[in-house]
Amino acid sequence: MYAATAGVVSEGTSVAGDDEGFGPVERGRGSRLRRAAPLAPPAPPSHTPRERTRVYERPPEADDYGPPQRGRGGGRDGGGGRDDGGRRGGRQPQTRERPPPRRRGGGGRVLVILLLLALLVPLGMGLAAAAWASSQIDRIAVDGLSSAGGTMNILVIGSDSREDLTPEEAAELGTGTVGGKRTDTIFVLSVRGGQAALLSFPRDLFVTRCDGSQGRINAAFATENGPSCIAQTVAQVSGVPITHYLELSFLSVVRIVDALGGVTVELEAPISDASANIDLPAGEQTLTPEQALGFVRVRKIDDDFGRIGRQQYFIQQMARQAASPRTLSNPLTALRTAGAVGNALIADDGFGTIDLLRLAWGGRTIATGQMPSYTVPATPQSIGGAAVLVADDAQAAPLYEAFRSGTVFTDPPPAQES
Repeated sequence: MYAATAGVVSEGTSVAGDDEGFGPVERGRGSRLRRAAPLAPPAPPSHTPRERTRVYERPPEADDYGPPQRGRGGGRDGGGGRDDGGRRGGRQPQTRERPPPRRRGGGGRVLVILLLLALLVPLGMGLAAAAWASSQIDRIAVDGLSSAGGTMNILVIGSDSREDLTPEEAAELGTGTVGGKRTDTIFVLSVRGGQAALLSFPRDLFVTRCDGSQGRINAAFATENGPSCIAQTVAQVSGVPITHYLELSFLSVVRIVDALGGVTVELEAPISDASANIDLPAGEQTLTPEQALGFVRVRKIDDDFGRIGRQQYFIQQMARQAASPRTLSNPLTALRTAGAVGNALIADDGFGTIDLLRLAWGGRTIATGQMPSYTVPATPQSIGGAAVLVADDAQAAPLYEAFRSGTVFTDPPPAQES
């Protein structure tokens, strides 16, 4: 059961902060999202299909702590890593005593990629299905990644891109037509054997970015070479070498929930937010695609950490439903869903079919609820007039070390309070 603080936000409520405004999400009660046209996969290929590569372009994103400069490239073996225990570099600016106001909830706050990846193994995905899914993934060049060892550390980015939305879907979901891409979902997924562990980075975390500038970590994604810069930034902040990069948009969660026929959740308290057009009572209920999108992106009812907890709970529920007998009983559905997952992803050009299978194998722990999940501990401060989160180095250092050394699998840090 998800233990949420009873959150009710009326339409007239003023909540300070977020300038990434999105239109309301259609509630979805009594209505149904138009299903995307079903994928018609070919017969299982006898060989791994050639993977597509595309040029990655991104318009700049405004950041209220000053625009970051262009991210530096890096060698494949550079990793952007650190050997100083993961401390943030650069001079620490002075902070104000008064904590900043909470930022209001906008769109694109979706931890969706794990939801999709968690489907692969429960759906009985074999080599043919993995090859089919892998062939659907778009590839981009990402600099500064490290070579894979025993542990595969994948940087996962959730963006609010609308480029794949049809006009009808944009109108039904109320997402608007804002161009470009922004991210406020950032986490490292570590996979070793059949195990996986997750470390989330709050979008407002104050860091020294890849180019030496300081500000929110999510602004690294707004540079000209955003994927490379944010991968290098996460590596230098945490000391965890990044092996691969994965990205997708929030639309993916809508289409997968629609394919599953909804996702069941249980709430200890009601959640209501007029701006997100979401009004969920306490108790067990099956969310429609529109309600699911509102559930994982609503932010007015609590803070950044509450939203991350809600997303992690939804991940587990999605994975459990994907592993249900109803889903497992149709092999054709498995192949089609694998193709849908592939279509939803953007990956670095070194991410192949074996990596996808390895990720899916480790992702089994999501459905069983055994995957340890952590969030970088931080406190709100005001720096240069901007509301940010500053990491608690004393608490963050053991987390970084656990992921860097792999002890998160053998001797995991204590569970964080929710």
